[in-house]
Amino acid sequence: MRNEGATGLATLLALADSRLPIGGHVHSGGVEEAVASGLLRDVASVELYLRRRIATTGLVTASLAAAVCAGTLAPDRADLETDARTPSPAARAASRAQGRGLLRLAKQLWPNPVEARSSGRTAMVGDDARSAHHSDPTDLLDTGTLGSGDSFGGRPGESAYLNWAAVGTRPHMSTVFGMVGLACGASAEELAGVVVYTTLTGAATAAQRLLALDPAAIAASTLRLAPLCDRVAAEAATELAALSDPLQDALAERHLHRDMPLFAS
Repeated sequence: MRNEGATGLATLLALADSRLPIGGHVHSGGVEEAVASGLLRDVASVELYLRRRIATTGLVTASLAAAVCAGTLAPDRADLETDARTPSPAARAASRAQGRGLLRLAKQLWPNPVEARSSGRTAMVGDDARSAHHSDPTDLLDTGTLGSGDSFGGRPGESAYLNWAAVGTRPHMSTVFGMVGLACGASAEELAGVVVYTTLTGAATAAQRLLALDPAAIAASTLRLAPLCDRVAAEAATELAALSDPLQDALAERHLHRDMPLFAS
């Protein structure tokens, strides 16, 4: 059961929606290259690939986003940590491209997240924003700028300096997701769940399109993988994951040299 003070379910669903205009629909998560290489042929092989992707890319990306959301990892440091955990330049470029799209959306929804959080309300624009669940909203934020290597410290949300300009113009997607989680009042585990889920569904949809698979069969696969998503999200919220998947890195780099690809990555 979700906590009473948790971010609204509809907000979390909207963030996880594949129709979110951040450019995710043009990225296959390595699926296009895996299909072209003969690694993915049917629903069974796709499900195995998705399971692997959740446990590697999903875990790492979600752990970085969760740390920013929890206020324990500064956004500028999060970008450096993401680079260190993403050996493939192509994968880094794909992450930053989607981060740029999410940042554009976030700026429209939360133009001044510091002011919104300081007022004791979640940073959703409009009259439906509800009171934040912190007992004393006045101590949530310290407006001192975080320098490189600094951390938020304290309990989740405390001393967080939310400033979209601080992340530059092409931040990693995990960094922006973490800041979005802070802005809308999501818990670290809730935000991690959103990130893991999007890691799954983007690749699943690409596989269905590329292999002309039964949509119902792919939907059934995603539902079977839902418990794994929950477990990975819970793990991601505890500490930064430090692992990589050589297969994902190789697929990302090989995709760069493919003639007339359907997906950007």
